[in-house]
Amino acid sequence: MDERIWKAADDAERDRDEFYYYQKREQELAYNDEEAKRRFQQYGRVDPLLNIESALLNSADVFDYVCKTGMLYPFYVKDLKGASYEVRIGGRVIWWDDEKKKQAKELEKEGDSFELKPNSIAFVTLEPYFRIPDYLALRFNLKILHIYKGLLLGTGPLVDPGFQGRLSIPLHNLTTNTYVFKYNDPLIQVEFTKLSKNLEWNVKERDKKGINIPVYKRNPIKPGRTVDYYVARSLEGSDNTYVRSSIPEQLEKAKKAIEEIRADNHVFKEESKTSIDSMGQEVSNSQKHTALVNMVALVTTVVSAVGMAVTVIGAFHDITITNTQRMDELRIEYESKYQALEDDYKDQVGMLQEDIRRLEDELSNLSEQKGSGEDTANTGNEQ
Repeated sequence: MDERIWKAADDAERDRDEFYYYQKREQELAYNDEEAKRRFQQYGRVDPLLNIESALLNSADVFDYVCKTGMLYPFYVKDLKGASYEVRIGGRVIWWDDEKKKQAKELEKEGDSFELKPNSIAFVTLEPYFRIPDYLALRFNLKILHIYKGLLLGTGPLVDPGFQGRLSIPLHNLTTNTYVFKYNDPLIQVEFTKLSKNLEWNVKERDKKGINIPVYKRNPIKPGRTVDYYVARSLEGSDNTYVRSSIPEQLEKAKKAIEEIRADNHVFKEESKTSIDSMGQEVSNSQKHTALVNMVALVTTVVSAVGMAVTVIGAFHDITITNTQRMDELRIEYESKYQALEDDYKDQVGMLQEDIRRLEDELSNLSEQKGSGEDTANTGNEQ
């Protein structure tokens, strides 16, 4: 058999066994809130499941503790996850509107809902009544689905041992979207952690004589506190009378500032237009006079320009004549010097030519004398 088919068949069989297991055990849960309260009174300070180690509880252990202690009512098996439990909306919701007036709504039955507007805060009450034993503590956070909507859970995630009541949480909408929440919608996920061991929760051991039991400090939490109580207490001792997001107020201030700028700009335009219109008539009356003055000024300017041009041309002509005369003088001077150099060169060349002829004559005489001497010597030898 293909491994995937085998695994799918095995998962299906396990899911079926799990379903029948919890369906059979659902009858062990408290059937009403009074029964849950009775069980808590019995096991709120005594651990009935000593075999479960101190740790983050898995789903099976959570179910066992709910059955034994009544720590959560109502409890829905289908909301139980591997290591957490989904908690639904149900109860009072309060918020402050744009006029800073407190609003409230009860979500108690199917069809009840409320809108969480953009950039707003609402205090939402959860459905179950919690009764947390001394040896357990809870942590919670928003469901991942709501986190990706841009929502934020604005409270500490720890619920101390000994807490009795319904949880209410500040829910922040940080987006520009409006979200609708209905009665019984899953909102948060809760984890259950068992504290480290203390003999005070062990009936058999604590009753033994001679055993020194470390004193466990309980949290004096008044039961049954409501969302209105928590909000009112948080505002005590201050001048604040409401809890709202600061973003809408800042947006409103920005809008007012823009409107004021636009109004000032409109007034400025109107005043400028009036000033321009009043100046227009004065400009019209003085246009002819201004044109005449401008024409006279233009003629004067042209005449001046012509005079300057004539002066410049005359000066250029004088400069040209002067330069021509100077060039003629230099040419004559250079020609005279060149002629003198040429004459001197010719004289020196003539003198050199005369010296060369004289040297040639001397060489010729020497050659003749040498020839006569050789002839005389030969005659003597013959004799």
